[in-house]
Amino acid sequence: RTRCPLPATDTDTHTSTHALAASSNLVIHQYTWGDSLDLVYGAVGEENFDLVIGAEITAISGGHAGLVKTLVKLLSRRGSKIEAILAETRRNHLQHAFWDLLAHAGLEVSQVASYAQTCEWNLTFSKDEPVSIFRIRKRDP
Repeated sequence: RTRCPLPATDTDTHTSTHALAASSNLVIHQYTWGDSLDLVYGAVGEENFDLVIGAEITAISGGHAGLVKTLVKLLSRRGSKIEAILAETRRNHLQHAFWDLLAHAGLEVSQVASYAQTCEWNLTFSKDEPVSIFRIRKRDP
């Protein structure tokens, strides 16, 4: 069975994710950005991963501090080679602050790709905003 910590999220996503888990070998735990990583490490083991993947998790600025705290903890373990890959579509004028927080926290951020959207659902900001992919890792000393 694969164990997946699940960040607290909206009801539709939460419901559909639990439906997926019920039909597969996933075990899902709710996780709030910034909380202890004991749940994460208990689910997957502290040394059993080297990549963190996230998408559409930067739009709500109220979660930025906790998300940065979590990423710093995950990526800054001594001897760790863990990287994070995050994808986002800009949904508001506050999202840039997240990337600034990561840089101030000692993480290196590089945009590795950008793709035009192929759907009309991003009407909260602009349907012309691309989907951007970023690589995040601990900054070399």
